[in-house]
Amino acid sequence: MFEVRNLSKVYNSGVINKASLKAVDDVTFSVDRGETVGIIGESGCGKTSLAKMVLKLLKISSGSMYLNGEDVSSIRGEKLKSYRRKVQIIFQNPESSINPHMKIYDCIAEVLRINKLASRKSEDEKALIYQLISMVGLQQEHLNRYSWELSGGQIQRVALSRVLALKPELLVADEPTSMLDVSVQAQVLTLLRSMQREQGFAMLFISHDLDVVRVMCDRVIVMFMGKIVESGTVDQVFSHPCHNYTKSLLEEYECLR
Repeated sequence: MFEVRNLSKVYNSGVINKASLKAVDDVTFSVDRGETVGIIGESGCGKTSLAKMVLKLLKISSGSMYLNGEDVSSIRGEKLKSYRRKVQIIFQNPESSINPHMKIYDCIAEVLRINKLASRKSEDEKALIYQLISMVGLQQEHLNRYSWELSGGQIQRVALSRVLALKPELLVADEPTSMLDVSVQAQVLTLLRSMQREQGFAMLFISHDLDVVRVMCDRVIVMFMGKIVESGTVDQVFSHPCHNYTKSLLEEYECLR
């Protein structure tokens, strides 16, 4: 469904003493519809740069990306707008994606209006918003509140409702529960899996929490210094790691548990 081939990102700096850093180096992988692929690795390994290229928020240095067989590496205009509806993100810090000066109703309605999914303040808009918040376990009373009046778990549910409104084909989850309490993490992750089963979207799941990756993902990609050093099913990678970096990553995590 979604595929990247030989994807690289090089950052250049300096005017006189020019320097370059290859943050993502010749990365190739694919994600099938309804599948969750986890991306793990220490900070600075290239996970975020890779995610930003997938989201078309960062220009690709070399390589190509395909969505349903179509090359989306250099799309622009209406094709780019359509792509961004199909490929969505859930942020690590959900507050960053929600305007604190807008009530929750308007935060969700904004997505519907921009994408022309419902007429402004129409009965269709209200019905769709009520349906969306019901799907993520919120009540109608939450719509009249501001984000700063909600808990972290409730805000992440609002963010998820905005994403689900667009019925994405690929969802990038960037540490979606790392800012939440453990009990709330489980609720949000369960909801995320439930919505994935219902809508069938593929998911790239970026996390430092290997326990969460083990529960949420079908396959795992291990990144080190911009490269994929190992990949396979969750059982393969966690039970029989081959690369020394993967082994050290798992050993370190076991020591911290």
